[in-house]
Amino acid sequence: SIRGSGTAPSTTSDKGPLAGRVAHVRKNITLGNTTFDIKKRSLEWNWCNYSDTHAKRKRRRVVVVQTVAWENYYFQMADASGRANKAFARRHGCDYVRVNGIFNKKTANGQYSTNAAYNKLNLLMEFSHHPKYDVIFLVDVDAVIVDLDYDVLSLLPEKVVFVASSVYPNATNSWDINNGVTLWNLHHPRYDEVVDHWWRRCRYKIVRRMGVSDQGPLHQVLRGHYNEEELQREIINALYTNEFRYQNGTVVRHFVRHLDGQNMTNSSSGDWNLANGTYYIPNNNRIRQIKNAAQAVCNSPKWPGACKDELGC
Repeated sequence: SIRGSGTAPSTTSDKGPLAGRVAHVRKNITLGNTTFDIKKRSLEWNWCNYSDTHAKRKRRRVVVVQTVAWENYYFQMADASGRANKAFARRHGCDYVRVNGIFNKKTANGQYSTNAAYNKLNLLMEFSHHPKYDVIFLVDVDAVIVDLDYDVLSLLPEKVVFVASSVYPNATNSWDINNGVTLWNLHHPRYDEVVDHWWRRCRYKIVRRMGVSDQGPLHQVLRGHYNEEELQREIINALYTNEFRYQNGTVVRHFVRHLDGQNMTNSSSGDWNLANGTYYIPNNNRIRQIKNAAQAVCNSPKWPGACKDELGC
């Protein structure tokens, strides 16, 4: 049931998928020439409702989600990649959500996870066992869906919790994955278990100010709690193929950061997890590449008019 046209009511609110769980950040943020006082709106949920809630459920229902902090550099990425990613959601009858802001989840000792690096994990907790959706498709703002026809559910067997691309195509294990583009079975019996283990590992880092990466803690969970046979049987489908293979991906192109501010062509060594997140230099070339990838999708004769604003939100 793929759709190529139709309208999508757009809603913006501070309410999440189940309730108004709103964090509070006590400061002003400047985006371009506009200053936001986000004391009462640290999280802004922007919904594009492309799904047909009255249609018969013939397959798993997917929600495509992107999240971005109140920072102009990343807003430019989100605005660019969101064009193609919303077009994919619309074409497949999936809802699309963009969450602006930072989740502030309090830890046991009063420390807050005040970094957008942990937003994806918070979103997984928010959408757990959602009554409307079966699958969440988490796409980083520096990632562009470039094949609007591809059925991403074909990558996510119902027997496993989630799917992600292996960091290295010749890897011999399933734990070393890139968590920037993932799909999760929200109702899998072991979903909450994996997410809870991941949050505990991240909370340990937050309390001890050990950097801001969420990917390292996920690797620790996959390595420390499961053996390889169990990972493959129930936990993860680690892709060694090119569907999500960084900027060379055939389904999603992911333009990740690098230590010197350049982009990785496929994978690279280096510590992405230095304290305070001061380990890379933002650069406009990365934004240009994301814009160009999205524009190529929007201009493709394969999907005429896919990104026109009048077709949706």
